[in-house]
Amino acid sequence: MNIEKIVQALEELDLTLNKFASRCEISYATLYDLIHGKTKNPRIETVTKISAALNIPITELLNKEE
Repeated sequence: MNIEKIVQALEELDLTLNKFASRCEISYATLYDLIHGKTKNPRIETVTKISAALNIPITELLNKEE
């Protein structure tokens, strides 16, 4: 999971985790755990919602950080 891509997008959009979680219709705790490395393998539904909210292809989010 490319967490850096998500963090970068949030910074560019000036979104807090709380606002972004609401936009994605996922819980703040789910997003927090993902961003902070507590969730290693998120559910595909979660990744799909994040991808759609950021308008980023899901494949870009699934590629490992380089």
